[in-house]
Amino acid sequence: SYQQKIREYDNRLEQIDTYFPIVKELLPIAEQCREVGFTEELTRRVVSLQPVEFKGRLYSKEHKEKFRTEHSTATVERNPQEKGKFRLCIDGMPILEWFKMKFQELKEKLGVSHTQKEENKPKRGLRL
Repeated sequence: SYQQKIREYDNRLEQIDTYFPIVKELLPIAEQCREVGFTEELTRRVVSLQPVEFKGRLYSKEHKEKFRTEHSTATVERNPQEKGKFRLCIDGMPILEWFKMKFQELKEKLGVSHTQKEENKPKRGLRL
C-alpha cells in the first residue's frame, strides 16, 4: 500500500541519517554545485570529497553573472565557522569569496572601480 511504501522510505532515510550522517551534510553542497553550473558527474565527484579540476563558467546568483575560469579546482572542506557543516571551495577559497574576487576582477577590467577622488570630481556634462 501507499502508506507502507512511505513508511519504508522514512525508515530508509532514518537509516541513512543514522549510519551516513555525512550525506545530510553534503546535500546542500550538491545542490550548490548544481546551482553554480557543475554537471551531475562533476557534482558527484566533488561531494565524494575529491578535488576536481575544471574549466568553464560558474554562475553566481548573488552577482547574477557567470564567471569564467580556464583552470580551477573545486574542493569540499569542513566549515571552520559552523561545526558539522561543509563548504564548497574554488581554488582553496570559499566559493562566495571566489565570486567576490572574480566580480572585482571583472569590474577592474571594465574600468568600473571608482576611487574616492573620481567620485568627488565635479561632473562635466552639457549645461544649458
